[in-house]
Amino acid sequence: MNIEQAEEIFNDYGYASLFQHIRYPLMISEAFNDITPDVLSHFLDVYSFETAEVLSFEEFIYHLLIFKKIYMNNELPFV
Repeated sequence: MNIEQAEEIFNDYGYASLFQHIRYPLMISEAFNDITPDVLSHFLDVYSFETAEVLSFEEFIYHLLIFKKIYMNNELPFV
């Protein structure tokens, strides 16, 4: 997934400010190269981030990668 696709998904879920905060680290780390839009959409749907609280890139990517592993192994109870 490219950075423009990620930005669109973040905007769709109301996390534009979070994305702007972590955009540069995402670009230089290439962390989204192996994340699909489906995984990111489900992640943002399941997780709730307080917009007033500043989340670091490290915290965000930690949660995303754990979610991705669980999601790819079909171990999440989606209703």
